[in-house]
Amino acid sequence: MQEAQGLNIQQDEALAAFLSARPPWIVRWGTMLFFLLVTLLVAIASFIHYPDKVLTSGQLLSVNGPQPLVIRREGRLQALLQRDGDTVLAGSLIAALESTVDYRLIASHRVLADSVYKLLSDNSYVSAYMCQQLLTQRSEHLGELEGEYQLFKNALLQYSQYLPGHYYTNHQKQLHKDWNILRQQDVLLNEQRLLAQEDLALANANFAAQSKLVDQKVIAPLEYGAEKSKWLGKKMIVPQYEATRLNNAAQQLEKQKEIATIANELAMEPYKFRQSLEKWIAAIAMWEQQYLLYAPCNGLLSFERFVNDGRYMKTGEWLGSVQPPRASFFIEATLPQHNFGKLVPGQHALLRFDAWPYEEFGMLMGRLEKVKAIPNDSGYLALISLPNGLTTDRNILLQYQEGLHVAVEIVTEDRSLLARLFAGFVKSFGQ
Repeated sequence: MQEAQGLNIQQDEALAAFLSARPPWIVRWGTMLFFLLVTLLVAIASFIHYPDKVLTSGQLLSVNGPQPLVIRREGRLQALLQRDGDTVLAGSLIAALESTVDYRLIASHRVLADSVYKLLSDNSYVSAYMCQQLLTQRSEHLGELEGEYQLFKNALLQYSQYLPGHYYTNHQKQLHKDWNILRQQDVLLNEQRLLAQEDLALANANFAAQSKLVDQKVIAPLEYGAEKSKWLGKKMIVPQYEATRLNNAAQQLEKQKEIATIANELAMEPYKFRQSLEKWIAAIAMWEQQYLLYAPCNGLLSFERFVNDGRYMKTGEWLGSVQPPRASFFIEATLPQHNFGKLVPGQHALLRFDAWPYEEFGMLMGRLEKVKAIPNDSGYLALISLPNGLTTDRNILLQYQEGLHVAVEIVTEDRSLLARLFAGFVKSFGQ
């Protein structure tokens, strides 16, 4: 009995000790911590965005986009005439490659040649003063263009002789004077011929009378012979005048041929000179295309790398670009049929370029503007605008290159992670 009471006392003491002992914090706060953890996870899930997206790809295009400056001939940069960030005008000289031709000299040749060509195109003749300017231009540093310039110069010298007051026009005037003299001589010869014919008619009547007198033995035969000799002499004068007039007509015809030849040469020489001028201008343009870089449009000049005089450039290498003031860029994407019904103009798009890893450069922000109603073989064409241009979400300006591939994510519905989990639960529960 005492043993049983002792055992009960020990059990009561153990139970009292257990009930009076302070439980660990995990037991005391575990329920609340679990509730707070669940609440925190729900809050985080509600703030984390996990939008619905339509994935596709596209390419970068532009309207009035940057115009590239491409090296067309391998060589060293002789001179950089503009600086990075300068605002340039269309046609401004930006850089010149090393050449045997002085680029400063060829510029003056081109300006004067273009002025002359414009005059010829307007059917105006080139003045002697302008020809003199062309002939007196410096030509000691034309290098590889020297041969073309000499051909042009020879044509110019020939053309200058056809200008008013020079050899061929003066010769033409002299030919007209000679022709007029021959015409006047023909008039005088014709008058003399008519007078000779009248004199011959009188001589014929007189000789006929003398012939009757000699038949009647009124005059002696000797006197008749003298009269006949006079009559024959006057009869020979008319054919002589005719022969002289024929010779005069032949001379007039020859002068007319010479005048026609000169007139034809005067008419054709501007065309010959124009052809030579066009060849000279084409030679200059070909050289400029290979050795000079001009601004293709008005805009902001941007060099692709650090460049300076003497830098070696390869054919096809980009020196930089000129960005027009109103350049606009867009993405042309092909949308798949999957989830196509969720796409609505105005939705946002995330754009990642293969050329610029988004982890380093960031992404471009776009907006779906238009979707073609009729599909092609690949899907539906869509136009995505770039409100911020080529500036990424990391404030980095990307260099434009036509046709760059881009991965496109169009956000169809911006939902939180909690909303997606709940929608998945509802969908599973509904099934």
